[in-house]
Amino acid sequence: MYIALFSIYLLLYISSGKCNEPIISSNGVTIRGVSMETFGGRKIAAYLGLPYAKPTVAEKRFETAEEIGQLSGEYDGRKESEDCLQYSQATYKVSSGVYGVEDCLYANVYTPKVGSNETMDKLLDVLVYIHGGVFMFTYAHYGPKYLLDQDIILVTFNYRLGPLGFLSTEDEVIPGNNGLKDQSLLLRWVKKNIRLFGGNPDSVTIAGTSAGSSSVHYHMISPLSKGLFHRSFSMSGTVLIPWAQAENSLEKAKKLAEIFNCSAGNSLEIKQCLKQVDGEKLVKASTEFMPWLYLPLAPFGPVVEARHDGAFISRPPVDIIKSGSINEVPWLVTMTSSEGLYPAADIAGDPKLMNELEQNWNRLLPLLLDYNSTIDKEKLNDVSERIKQEYFYGEHAGSDVTNMLKMASDRLFVEGIVNAANLHMKYCKSPVYSYYFSYRGKSSISDAISNTKIDFGASHGDDTSYVLQNKYMNPEQTKSDIKMIKLLTKVWTSFASTGKPEIDGISDWPLISNQSGSGLTLVHISSPQTVRIEVKENLGNGKFWNSLGFAENLSTQ
Repeated sequence: MYIALFSIYLLLYISSGKCNEPIISSNGVTIRGVSMETFGGRKIAAYLGLPYAKPTVAEKRFETAEEIGQLSGEYDGRKESEDCLQYSQATYKVSSGVYGVEDCLYANVYTPKVGSNETMDKLLDVLVYIHGGVFMFTYAHYGPKYLLDQDIILVTFNYRLGPLGFLSTEDEVIPGNNGLKDQSLLLRWVKKNIRLFGGNPDSVTIAGTSAGSSSVHYHMISPLSKGLFHRSFSMSGTVLIPWAQAENSLEKAKKLAEIFNCSAGNSLEIKQCLKQVDGEKLVKASTEFMPWLYLPLAPFGPVVEARHDGAFISRPPVDIIKSGSINEVPWLVTMTSSEGLYPAADIAGDPKLMNELEQNWNRLLPLLLDYNSTIDKEKLNDVSERIKQEYFYGEHAGSDVTNMLKMASDRLFVEGIVNAANLHMKYCKSPVYSYYFSYRGKSSISDAISNTKIDFGASHGDDTSYVLQNKYMNPEQTKSDIKMIKLLTKVWTSFASTGKPEIDGISDWPLISNQSGSGLTLVHISSPQTVRIEVKENLGNGKFWNSLGFAENLSTQ
């Protein structure tokens, strides 16, 4: 029985299989999916575990993935693929921390345009969500339960992580950024295939949180992603936050080779030998680059590649932005009031770790705040003491959770977000919007990070959880939380539709700059009932951090 008929360039049939399972059948392709229901009771369809690239296993490890192109043949889209092989910060306390598989380049598509008898006479806006995890861990398991109460299509996917996704020998042998190139390949796949699911390939918004947020920004400055998206939404990250660019990549590649008794004489020897190493052992070796807990956060991450065909970026990000040579699309860039709860809640919730940090301040702070490789070794102690003076007035930091969270927020997230937003407004043409999210609901991502119920404020990732269902947070427990779901869902879908966010209580969302040129103009969301336009001064404490002389975000111009 046909349930819906859609004809734009092709005839698309969506029929009902066993147990009312949705089936897409078009010229040369059949995809079986599963039925789902949204928070508001709407019937939608999910097509899970669809390949968007050829497997990067065996001899394809460390290579740029090859695209599949248009889907053809039969697909069983009733089960999500396994996660990409990774060492997970989320499980390191209770297990080896290693799980997943190398054959992991698969996508999930959630669409409301099935399961009804209506004629699909309009292609829907598409939101592609890039998961976070500091380029080292997590997965595509972000659900449509809240978002798809609206007319929009959601795409989630896995991409290579850690050394498998971001190892670099700083040359053309292993140039780096394979994880970002996977993402770009997914966007090409969406452009070619999203019509099958009722999506508009000319109305694609890329969104992400944390490393996914920085990834969104990377796509804005990469020639590989030009023309593949039309709006960008960065939650809690940009290319200019300190851990979004890896340092000393060749040195790390050589160390990794030595761990497995590989010759580190040249890049080709490193590559060929590491291709033979067991994947789980290779990923587990990431811990050799994390001297304390899982810090620094991202020993393997994005790099500026040597110039070659197919480079994701080959100039420093700040140079690309200042040149104005970006993919000009509207940008919504946001932050929460307590960004530093990741990773600091893990420490703040454990008195032993707080004491360990206090007692070993000069050794551990550079790992927590990611400047161990960007300050001359002889200056490390002085910089660490200056930070203590700035945030703790030289006093003991071990019991001052509030200022520790402020310090981590400013350094790891906010300063880089504010800096990037201001640079875009100065050097680029497209509009930039922002919100500041301070609402603390019944639950928070920080509950999972700290394994406590302490109210630390609105955590890194909390805002995302009101729109995309995930295992870390349940926003359905109070009437206020449910109102926040509806409020933020409107922000997301309006921006994905028009390129300008809308929110109840604000008639016209302003650009981030104000007439005086100081501060950051944004929408402050402190509760479902309290939404206001504010000018935030000195967000991120940039003047202080820039005075420390970190060798980061340096321009070659």
